[in-house]
Parts: sequence; structure tokens; C-alpha cells
Amino acid sequence: DPCNCSPIKELALDPVTDEIPPISTLISRFKKINCSIKSMLLDQNKVFCGIGNWLADEILFQAHIHPETTVSRLNERGVSSLLNSMQTILKVAIEADAQSHLFPKNWLFHYRWQKKKKSEYKDEFGYTIAFETVAGRTSAVVPLLQRRNAGENCQSMTTAAEFVAIEAEEIA
Repeated sequence: DPCNCSPIKELALDPVTDEIPPISTLISRFKKINCSIKSMLLDQNKVFCGIGNWLADEILFQAHIHPETTVSRLNERGVSSLLNSMQTILKVAIEADAQSHLFPKNWLFHYRWQKKKKSEYKDEFGYTIAFETVAGRTSAVVPLLQRRNAGENCQSMTTAAEFVAIEAEEIA
């Protein structure tokens, strides 16, 4: 049985096929992890397996979590947002049979590999996309949505309604 042989048996939970533990269990587990959330997502043996670089960026973008956020500092709202984003993105990607042209237009995925000057990277809403190195990998980040420390023991993680209000203030 290949599932009982290394390195397969060392893989973490598969977020598609395995039962995900309750939020409270994940929060307890996350409290013991002192690396960036991007690093945790990319580590196939830590918490989840099957998450590659573009998926990690998309999950964090949709969850409004900066990739440098320290895992142990995520609050319940941050963990919940992370899981909801992960489950939604994986479901959509699988239903699209990984055919990227079928992914929603608002996904960061569509803007990652454009051949433009770095200063010209914008998503469909006109928000700047920055590229940072996190966990040794290039990370696509929308600074307006993925504020540093969002989701870390705070109330500053932006909900959709709060984001619209912030956006209106910044435009005014």
C-alpha cells in the first residue's frame, strides 16, 4: 500500500479528501507553529498537503491574510477565513478541472504571470499587485487587501463590507 510508505505516509491532511478538524483544534495546532502562513501552506508535511505556490497565494489573497503573517498569531477569524478560502478555491479549481480560463475573473491567479513592468500589475479592480519573496518563493500580494498582521490577534482583518468602506475613504 503506497499510502503506508515514505514519503507519502508523512504527508499532512489533504484538504480535499481528508476530514478537516474543527476550528478549535486547528487554532490549538496553529498556536504551536511559528513560521509564516505561506511557509506553513507550502510545507506538505506540516498541516495540509497539496497546496502549491499559486494556490497558497490565492488562498491568502481571498482570505485577506498577508503571506508573512505568523501562523501562531492567527485568531479564530483568521483561521476561519483561511479555511473557507482554501475549501472554496480548491472546490472551484477541481470543478474547473484546473482549466485556468474557467477560474473566476477576480482570482489573483490571472494576474500572476502577466508580462508587464512590476509597477503596472493591477487586478481587475485596479488594485496594485506587489511581488514579495516569502518562504523563499515569489508571493503575489494585494497590499490594500492583505495588510500585514491582519488576522493576528486583532479585529483589523477586513470583511467585504469593511473593505468597501475603507476603499471609499481612500478614494475620497
